[in-house]
Amino acid sequence: MLIKINIILIIIFILWIFSGQYIFPAVIPYDSWRIIEVLLLIWLANQLLFMRQNIQLPLQHQWLIAMMLALMLYSSYCALQPKIAITDAVLQFLLCTSLYICTVQANLHPQFFLNASKIISLLPLFSLIFLPVSIVQQLQGNPIQWYGYFPNYRMLDDALLPCLFLVWFWQSTTTNKILQFSLTLVATLYNLSFLLNGARANLLAIFSTLLLLGLFYRQSFRVILPSIISTLAACSLYAILTTLQIENIGSPLIRTSSSGRIDLWIKSIQLWLDAPILGVGGGNFIFQQPYLFSAHPHNWILQWLAEWGMAGLIMTFFLIYIIKKIYDLHQQLPIFLIGFLISFLMNILFSGTLIYPLSQILNLWGLMLILNAMLQQSTPMIWTQKKPYLLALIILFSSITMITLHLEDLTAQHYWLPDCIYPPRFWLDATQLHLCGG
Repeated sequence: MLIKINIILIIIFILWIFSGQYIFPAVIPYDSWRIIEVLLLIWLANQLLFMRQNIQLPLQHQWLIAMMLALMLYSSYCALQPKIAITDAVLQFLLCTSLYICTVQANLHPQFFLNASKIISLLPLFSLIFLPVSIVQQLQGNPIQWYGYFPNYRMLDDALLPCLFLVWFWQSTTTNKILQFSLTLVATLYNLSFLLNGARANLLAIFSTLLLLGLFYRQSFRVILPSIISTLAACSLYAILTTLQIENIGSPLIRTSSSGRIDLWIKSIQLWLDAPILGVGGGNFIFQQPYLFSAHPHNWILQWLAEWGMAGLIMTFFLIYIIKKIYDLHQQLPIFLIGFLISFLMNILFSGTLIYPLSQILNLWGLMLILNAMLQQSTPMIWTQKKPYLLALIILFSSITMITLHLEDLTAQHYWLPDCIYPPRFWLDATQLHLCGG
């Protein structure tokens, strides 16, 4: 029963954002998404306190996790803005714990999560249904946008990418010709959205993934073919629309600049070299010189290294370890779950997909599916009935910290930093007065 409730809550959260509904009229949509996301993660993470069985982690993994948490706590204490740092640390911990909870539950009831994945894959249609309308309106000289209450189209793109691979995953598991054709149309629409938004990072992830899948699974090319067809169909439609002078809603697809990424990456590397042990603290990237427009470096690995130092290095090696485990089993795993993982790894190197509330949850869902598939194919898991008391204390601390820091946000107007507007981080404008010490 609890598992079904979890799935329903996640679906409602995703549907709510894609459909553009308000819950807190006094709060900016992006910030209300974050508030609900935090409550959802607290709900999921605290279920660890009541689980009868847990996966027995190797002792060395437990020590690494403990070391990483201790480093992040001390780094937050030493940060220029400690409240923002501890908020970011708590959010990352809640995300990881929720991923663990969902993976364990999916291992026990895989069919529930597979069925839910089909629903989730179609939820972007509540936003993208306006894309064809926008094209028709633009032909009539009256363009409209189709990305709803997303503050910018990049957030829609990063949320759309996991859903595209869920569509292709569903398509690869069905033999119904009508359903396959319908899913091809859906995937074509998703791809067309990327093209019209000029989403270079997402398109690079898609094309690179399809190329690598073709190399890894040469004998299963017929499984990959529908995804190639939908991608080529979208490219053909985009070419036709270009000849009709339909303009990109976002940036031009072909452009020579790095959109400031190179400067952000150089800054990240320099910050890491200056503070390789503790980093500058989570969310504190924006406060460090040189002051750049973006609140994050558009590269998840560099972000963790710059902000968390040694803890970021541990997390990076842990990610590489998991990738190696999955690669060893890749021939036994669903092709498009591997495809999701490749696209995810490509996208985190160029975007803020692990910054925004919706894309965080959707990527968590995709990672849960691939981890569960890996666990089912690997050696049997070792279960234990021992309660992880230290982890339970950290979960309680994280939950109380989040609720304490942001309780006012449920009822009050947000506070703005004077004369300073930044792209999103935790909140829409990267920082808030009540989280800043100065």
